[in-house]
Amino acid sequence: MSVRIPLWVDRTGWLRGKRSKGSDSLAGTSTAGRRPATRDTVTITFPMVETIEKHTERTYNTTFTCRFKGNTLIDISPRPKEFSLKRISSDDGKFTELNKEMGYPLYQRDHLKANQAPTKEVTGTFIITDSRDFRCGLIRRDHSWAGSVFELGSRRSGKPRFAQNEPSHYPEVPVVWGVNLRRGNYRILVLRVCVMSKFVVTFLVCTFAFLATALAAPPVRQFDGPGAPPFKVLKPGESPPLDAYDNFVIGPKYVRAPERKAVEGVARGKVQQFTIDSKQTKIYNPGIARKKFGTVDPKNPKTLIVDTHEIDYKRQITVYVPAQYKRGSEAPFMVSHDGPKGKPNMGLPRILDNLIAQERIPPIILIQIANGGGDAQGHQRGKEYDNMSGLFARYIETEVLPRVEKNCKVKLTKDPEGRAAMGSSSGGSAALIMAWFRTDLYRRVLTTSGTFVNQAWPFDPRFPDGAWGFHKTIIPKSPKKPIRLFISVGDRDLLNPNVMRDDMHDWVKANHQMAKVLKAKGYEYQYLFCRGSGHGIGNAKSQFLPHAIKWVWKGFGTKRIK
Repeated sequence: MSVRIPLWVDRTGWLRGKRSKGSDSLAGTSTAGRRPATRDTVTITFPMVETIEKHTERTYNTTFTCRFKGNTLIDISPRPKEFSLKRISSDDGKFTELNKEMGYPLYQRDHLKANQAPTKEVTGTFIITDSRDFRCGLIRRDHSWAGSVFELGSRRSGKPRFAQNEPSHYPEVPVVWGVNLRRGNYRILVLRVCVMSKFVVTFLVCTFAFLATALAAPPVRQFDGPGAPPFKVLKPGESPPLDAYDNFVIGPKYVRAPERKAVEGVARGKVQQFTIDSKQTKIYNPGIARKKFGTVDPKNPKTLIVDTHEIDYKRQITVYVPAQYKRGSEAPFMVSHDGPKGKPNMGLPRILDNLIAQERIPPIILIQIANGGGDAQGHQRGKEYDNMSGLFARYIETEVLPRVEKNCKVKLTKDPEGRAAMGSSSGGSAALIMAWFRTDLYRRVLTTSGTFVNQAWPFDPRFPDGAWGFHKTIIPKSPKKPIRLFISVGDRDLLNPNVMRDDMHDWVKANHQMAKVLKAKGYEYQYLFCRGSGHGIGNAKSQFLPHAIKWVWKGFGTKRIK
């Protein structure tokens, strides 16, 4: 008889499986005339096409060997096969999107060139020895700077046990994760990870790196823990007062803000997009990318040695113009970093539609600017966001804003009080860097999981601690500036103590110290510590983002709009 095994990728990125007869989904077989064996094996091959670089696609046939116990998927053995690359034409600058219904590769290489095959063949075997309440599959992790990374893993009650903070930093390591057992006891159950290369040491290094990253999940910090500033704990769904300059705790239960919904009868703004080619700009032309993550400089533990190469790139700009904008008038605006690289994300525009209609903020124009690609040291995104200078603010002023005015038929205010910058992670530190070094241009800042750590590259002796220097020396030793700053962090935010061993890669500690120095200097600031939230604090942001936007724009009334 024939037994058919439907496998699919659910909306969270998990490969799911369930035994059911009569389905016309993906097929496997068992011994005819008998009930299915206790452990049936089914082999499925998925084609996968992914755009990895300008005009370049790579194709996999990814084979999963799946074993079932009863109706439960208990084992997946993956092997990427038949790797290929091909050039594609793209006259409009848009690339083919990943088909979410297909299979996915189990590892990622940074900036793989056309016709370059991987130097190693990676094979992973994943065994679950206790099948109670398990779902085995691929963890999809979305990064605005690196696309989607898919990791083999399992989870219980809908929550992954392990998560790698920066998977793009470890492209050579097979990503095969451990199991969270139903009764709360967990252990690593990887039986075999085989890496075939010229040197046996590669296997040992990869295995050690895998175990280290799997066990190094960020710790959960307490709002009253060591080094934390004094906090006020808010009730579920409650927002801080708009006139408060203080530290607040929210979560772990969050109430989705009503401003996030499209409301019938509320005028909707217009969203437009255009692209900037790096070859047509004077700044950041060309861009940079790294071949692999850097190594610590033995002469200076505060920086990395990174092998980079030049790249051309295209940057997408997404502009929201409110329905209330009067043509010919100068409008206040907000720059948002890590803007979409594909279709517009309507989350922020919907919030602005509602806040503007309620006259809680002025009719601001939103300018979402995509990064130049990659992340951290040696990549264009890191060069733009993490370096301590006014260069990125100047790039936006001279290369982006004039194109916004021309393409969208708007006028943007020159008043720094009418300009805001916002971002998450390094996009958050970039927002503050813009305002700090160009206070004549920006004076309102909104950050989530701000990277106020030492990510700057190349090393600048004027600012040896990168953005960590903001709370260590720069703000404490500088005259107070007219900047209004909203910051926020998660209790499970990033901790990367081994990146450079400089003790300057703790996101929670960095944001705690930012709050302390801002209060000591008398800044207009508000700090949210979000319980039950990791890096990017997406669940908490669904509640507080409308409040944060209102708070940042407080004091700039509609009467100031020309």
